[in-house]
Amino acid sequence: MEEIKSRHYFIYDQSKTLPDSKYAFGIQEVIDKRLKKTKSFESFNELVAHISENSVGSDISPKGVLFYIHGYQADQKMFMEQSGFTLQNDVFDKIADKYSIIISLQWNSVLHYQKAVSNAYEKGSRFVHFLQPIMENFCKISSLCSVSFLCHSMGNRVFQGIYDTWTQRNTPIQFTKVWMMAADLEYDIFSTQFPKASYYIQHVYIYYKTQDLTLKIAKSLEDHPRLGIIGPKYRLENMFIRDVSDISDDQSLGGNLSHHRYYYGSPTIRQEIVDGLLK
Repeated sequence: MEEIKSRHYFIYDQSKTLPDSKYAFGIQEVIDKRLKKTKSFESFNELVAHISENSVGSDISPKGVLFYIHGYQADQKMFMEQSGFTLQNDVFDKIADKYSIIISLQWNSVLHYQKAVSNAYEKGSRFVHFLQPIMENFCKISSLCSVSFLCHSMGNRVFQGIYDTWTQRNTPIQFTKVWMMAADLEYDIFSTQFPKASYYIQHVYIYYKTQDLTLKIAKSLEDHPRLGIIGPKYRLENMFIRDVSDISDDQSLGGNLSHHRYYYGSPTIRQEIVDGLLK
C-alpha cells in the first residue's frame, strides 16, 4: 500500500521592506532529497482553489492544516531545500493522516536585527489576510478543521503577529497546537503578550536549550532573556515545556555548534514533534 503523503504549499512574502507587498504562492515537493518549488500559482485565489479541489475526493481525508514558519534569514534556497526535505520526510509525511495540508509561511527579512524583529511581527499580521480565508474554506470541507503551527526562532515573532491579528477578527481562530522551537522571544512574553492564550491555543509546546549560541548572539544585539534559552517565566495550564539541553544528536549542518536547529536536525526531537501532533 502506497504511503500517504501530505501536500505542501507555500506562501512567500518576498518584500524586504515594509509596507512593500510582494507574494508568491505555490507547491513544494521532494525531488532528489531536496524540497523543491515545483509549481507556482498566479494568484492567491488559484492556491485556495487548488487546496479545495485536491482535498475533496482525495485519498487523504482532510482533517487539519499545519503551518510552518522558519526563522531569521532562513528563506535562503539551499537551507529551505535541505531542511525542508528532512521535515517533509521525517515529520510532515508522518502526520499526513491527521494534517493532510502543510503550508510553509516564508518571509524575506532585512539584515538589521532590530528592524527584522519588528518586520517579522508585521509580516505575521499581514499573513492573516491569506490564512483566514484558507481556513474558512478548509472548514467547509473538513468538520474537524484543526489548525496548528510549527515555529522556529524568529518565526515565533511572525506567529505573534498572526496571533494578535487573527484573534482580534470577527471570526477568531482557535489554534490546536503551537510549537515554539528555539523561540527568539522574551522569556516573560506570556505575561505581557498573547492575551487569552489559554483560550485561543489548546496546547503550547515550548522547546529551549541553554547552549543555544544563535540566540545568545541575538541577546548581544538586543538584551533580554530569551524564551528559547531559559524557557518561560510564567507557565500556562496548557503548556508543555521541554529543556533539550541534553540532546546531542543534531545532524544538521553546524547543529551541534549553534545548538539552534535541533527542531529538524535531531531525530529525537523530530519524533517528539510527530508524536505530539498525532496525539
